[in-house]
Amino acid sequence: MKVKDFFKLALKLIAIFYAVNAIYSIIGNLQYFIYANNFINITTLWIVISILVPVIIYYLIFVKSDKLIKVLKIDQGFENQEINFGNLTQNEVLKIAFIIFGLIMIVWGLPSFLTNCFYAFKYSVEPQFLNNSDGIKHDHIEIIQSAIYILLGYLMISNYKRITNWFD
Repeated sequence: MKVKDFFKLALKLIAIFYAVNAIYSIIGNLQYFIYANNFINITTLWIVISILVPVIIYYLIFVKSDKLIKVLKIDQGFENQEINFGNLTQNEVLKIAFIIFGLIMIVWGLPSFLTNCFYAFKYSVEPQFLNNSDGIKHDHIEIIQSAIYILLGYLMISNYKRITNWFD
């Protein structure tokens, strides 16, 4: 694999990971939009910005990765222009990366999901639980967010071959 191809692959993997995290963040910001009384205010502006900025960054990193490599000159200065991964091909490196990204997403989403499910269950059994304790909340939107994050991680792990084929 050439150095330029390696950095192109790395940038695309970073872009995919960033896109998934941006979707997770956008879902979190939508709760403020839903609960806003006045739809034309700073919240609306914030939602528009929080959607446009990730889309633009994703486009620049994923679609324009060749130009980004050329502008940043990250493929220059290496003695060898080939990177040897042994017997691993580019597709096998991608498969490993998607499995690792999926596992990271599950690990990041699971604690929030379990904690919020526990507090939601505790509140449904004992409603005064939240009134007597400071800083403890149950939030159905956070449960949904973390469930989506876990689901995306699972889908990335279970469909890593299909996702890898998109890069061919």
